[in-house]
Amino acid sequence: WSSNDVLAAHQWRQVSSLLRHAACLDFWRGRFAEAGLDPGLPATQAFSRLRPLRRGEIQELGTKLHLTPPEGHGEVGSGATSGSTGMPISFRNTEVTYRIWQAITLREHRWHGRRPSLFHAFLRPGAREDHPTWGPPADLVYETGPSARFPSSEPVSAQMDWLVAAKPDYLLTLPSNLADLVDESGRRGISLSGLREVRTVGEVMPAALRRRVREAWGVRVADIYSASETGYLALECPEVEGRYHVQSECVLLEVLTEDGRRCAPGEIGEVVVTTLHNYAMPLIRYAIGDYAEVGAPCPCGRGLPVLERILGRVRNMLTLPDGSRRWPLFGLNHLPDIPIRQYRVVQKDGRRLEVHLVCQRQLYEGEETTIRDTLRQRLHPGFTIEFRYPADLPRNAGGKFEDFVNECPPAETSR
Repeated sequence: WSSNDVLAAHQWRQVSSLLRHAACLDFWRGRFAEAGLDPGLPATQAFSRLRPLRRGEIQELGTKLHLTPPEGHGEVGSGATSGSTGMPISFRNTEVTYRIWQAITLREHRWHGRRPSLFHAFLRPGAREDHPTWGPPADLVYETGPSARFPSSEPVSAQMDWLVAAKPDYLLTLPSNLADLVDESGRRGISLSGLREVRTVGEVMPAALRRRVREAWGVRVADIYSASETGYLALECPEVEGRYHVQSECVLLEVLTEDGRRCAPGEIGEVVVTTLHNYAMPLIRYAIGDYAEVGAPCPCGRGLPVLERILGRVRNMLTLPDGSRRWPLFGLNHLPDIPIRQYRVVQKDGRRLEVHLVCQRQLYEGEETTIRDTLRQRLHPGFTIEFRYPADLPRNAGGKFEDFVNECPPAETSR
């Protein structure tokens, strides 16, 4: 509830401390010198001259980005990203960063008014598990009800059978898996009675899917914007659906134009993140690979900065024949009378798209024509469109699904 100015003052004090610590590394000393930034002085305008840290650099540098954290930061842990960008990276964190993650998790529960005594279900990758509590951090401060995880790698029909039998009050899953569940419940005429809320994480949440969940199940969606290597980035506002509040206490999140200027409300740019408390592997002006639209101050009254939309990865942007790029809009699974169960559009170059379809039956020539005309109308009339019919469209190692992937040569995607 602090003003943006107060929050920013706290952030810059923390950034200055982080820069002094990072200056122990050759890489960061060189980066600071290049920008004319003196880490011994309070962070100033020179911070904006720091070149963003790219995933390829993190891969290449490896342990050269590792530091010994100050006393009091606890044990150092490690992890790796799922590789949904095509460039998985390893990272380190500390007990302090874990405690901050727990605090933001509790904030998210409280913002959305959840009742910890109820049953929470998770459809995520991994083995099936049943627990007597929600687990940390909720059960550190509340007497919680039970929780359970069912593998999202199981067929959607099996997931729906489990949900119907388990009758959860809260459900957390990936947006793409949620879309499959809504389709499955519609085919079977099933309504998940007793469900109070769906939480989503890990992928872009389409506005159309929010509406479908509300229409099918009568509940709202609470989305979370986070990344393994950074922790929480933004939480959906509990009062204004679809708006996200940046978690300024743990990250400095910038949205930048192509020329490095900070975006104003209504502008779309690249998300660049500085993790404020990870002294084991400082990520300073880290280009996480996402794009987002900056929002105006929220009418809810919170001073935390606003993201109006989170648009996803660079590899999910369409390259038009003239070399420009934009976010694609498909909606192929809602074409009337065409039995598409799953689709993925793969851009091979600036003029060619492959449409991968999993259908309930073989499509007629006229149906292919309808799909081709729809894509040309929504994307660009100059595209050549080819069809492929795989038996399945697999998710990546992290369980995420992409309905569009740009495989254009680098020279085309960088124009």
